[in-house]
Amino acid sequence: MTEPQTIRCRVVKIIAKRLGLDPTQITENQTLYTLGVDDLTKIEIGLDLEDHFDGEAPDEMHEACKCVGDFVRLAETLVAEPVS
Repeated sequence: MTEPQTIRCRVVKIIAKRLGLDPTQITENQTLYTLGVDDLTKIEIGLDLEDHFDGEAPDEMHEACKCVGDFVRLAETLVAEPVS
């Protein structure tokens, strides 16, 4: 599995765990709205990703997340720019 696929899988698992869903039910194109994600849950998912990938993303990146793929890109940023 390549690095982007690994990151994607981890993000989907984190979101699935937070929402109590089967990861196979989640696709990268799904909007947070269709998954039933409210503003608080969106923040919690972002914080879960920061904890898991040991990084910190600007608030603007969290606010811009509208679909699962946006969270994947956020995680890729966390991996690419680790906290020093």
